[in-house]
Amino acid sequence: MTSQRTTRRVRRSRGRRSRAAWTWVSWAAIVACVGFLNLRLLRTQRETKAMKTDSCRTVSEIRRLLKETKAPFETVSSKNPLCSATAQLFMHILIPFHGKPPVRAIESVRAQVFERKLMWVLEDGSEQLLKLRWRRMCGGLVKDIARIPSKLSKEYFSGIKAVDDLLCFRSKTRFGPARARYFGLNFIDTFAGANDVVVLLDGGDALARKSTLQLLSDEYLRKKSWCTYGSYTGAFAEETKPFASDVPFKPRESEWVYGHVRTFKVHLIKHLSINDFRDGDGAWLQKATDRGLFYRILELSGPNRTSYIREIMYIYHRGDRSTLAQVPKDMQKKNLKYVQSLTPSEPLLPHVHIILVVWRRIFLLNRQIESIATQTIQDKRKVVLHIVNNNSNEKHHIDELVQKAMQSQHERMHIHLYHSDKNMGAFQRFFYACELWQTLDLDEFVLLDDDQIWPRTFVEDLLTELQPKSSISWYGKVFTSTYASIMDYWEDSYLKMDDITHGRMQQIKSLTYLGPGGSAFDSNICTMSHLIRNVFATYPKYRDFDDIWMSYIMDALLGWKQIRLLASLPTDLGNRSSWTFTEKTFHRYTMNRISRVATYSKSVALKRKHFFMLQTEFKWDVFCSSSGKC
Repeated sequence: MTSQRTTRRVRRSRGRRSRAAWTWVSWAAIVACVGFLNLRLLRTQRETKAMKTDSCRTVSEIRRLLKETKAPFETVSSKNPLCSATAQLFMHILIPFHGKPPVRAIESVRAQVFERKLMWVLEDGSEQLLKLRWRRMCGGLVKDIARIPSKLSKEYFSGIKAVDDLLCFRSKTRFGPARARYFGLNFIDTFAGANDVVVLLDGGDALARKSTLQLLSDEYLRKKSWCTYGSYTGAFAEETKPFASDVPFKPRESEWVYGHVRTFKVHLIKHLSINDFRDGDGAWLQKATDRGLFYRILELSGPNRTSYIREIMYIYHRGDRSTLAQVPKDMQKKNLKYVQSLTPSEPLLPHVHIILVVWRRIFLLNRQIESIATQTIQDKRKVVLHIVNNNSNEKHHIDELVQKAMQSQHERMHIHLYHSDKNMGAFQRFFYACELWQTLDLDEFVLLDDDQIWPRTFVEDLLTELQPKSSISWYGKVFTSTYASIMDYWEDSYLKMDDITHGRMQQIKSLTYLGPGGSAFDSNICTMSHLIRNVFATYPKYRDFDDIWMSYIMDALLGWKQIRLLASLPTDLGNRSSWTFTEKTFHRYTMNRISRVATYSKSVALKRKHFFMLQTEFKWDVFCSSSGKC
């Protein structure tokens, strides 16, 4: 009896110890899981914070970043830019689906460490978006495609409130992915900016990494691409590779190497035809739907504006509901043969857009138009001259001058005249350029001053030397003084005007300060248009000093290049040392008239103060070596 009681006690004791051990194990597992989840949450928060703190879209944000991320004596420059990732293209992610809801696709987009994005979800013939969960996710608003007006407007889509960067649409009848893409692209084309980017993401697939959209944006900025493709994981991924560069670029006739993720600029949408989405019988394509539109995109872009990305950025899920599994083989072959038989497009050649802001030097305008009309760039590309009038008192006079010029120069170039209701100072040229960027296929823009005449090769030389993520001008400054900690704008430049006009110091090819009068800019500078407008609103007294602010944005905030043009120089009619014409009488007559209305002559002290402020309050390090390395 005693031995039995002892055995029972031992068993109970072992049971208690076992239960205690399991309790400790359970608690340890819970703690480990909570720690792991907290770690993942912390990493996500850090990534999100890193992107948000890198945002420089207002002057107040710049001040905050300088205070939070820079030591008291730390400065910003092209070597140490404050917010280089702020230059982001807006991404429109098109997600068509049928049947199973696109949870995986949406979650992968929401996980992106990228701010400027909008998802367009289109349901084709199923009823998932009508369910309560999805109606809440879509903000209670799911638009029926059949009820959307045939004549679309940007205001219509602006009136639809996006919830968590998501817009939802559905079709009651199933027509296939081609129709969903056709309507989705038309919606995006109506709403988006011309240089925004479309990302094609199937409902059952996902973006592979949180940085996918950032990598795509960087690729577009780095190469001035119009479309990109590759790379992904999943079926047929091994077929994706760079297109052959040693043979003519004919995507319809060559092997299909253009894998996910496929993206392209919005301005290409208007060149797509409904035939790129339908077969020869007029029915919507059921297979080869990606090829139908992407063949056209590739042809319009051409090999120089098509980029292959090696990093894996997409996960392809081949399910039993995919078109490959559901569409009959003969239909697949028929659709593919049809899209390959369509007439290919020629690569687009964008126009050269020249912006000339005029104020009170109207007497020079006719001569300047003649000078622009003789530019050699017109032998290669169509030129569009935008004359922006900042002087409402001269509206009638300018109308007459431009009308006469258009009659005589209509075959050489197109002239567009814009009258500003308000004098926006020198910033007007950048405001106008960025408005063009929202509506046109604009890779770069040229800015000319209203007191100059230009050699015939001037614009062509600018665009030949211009690089992605850069600006270029014949005039600029390099500061190399070693005896002062703060540079004087007027006195301390190592590169003088005489050096520029006489072609000296040609070893200096990079500039710290760049004069926009006679320059070209990568139009992606307009990704910073919100900041440019905020600067103008915050410092109205500096409205004529767009040159200093833009140099600060290019150099200290973005770390982009500012290039010195050495090939050809304009004639600055307000500077005697740059005169090259033989009509001395013309110069003597106009010299005083030009100088009287020059903005720089009346604001020497104010411009010096402005340059001082950017070095002190905004920590701009403007020092370069005498060799021109900044």
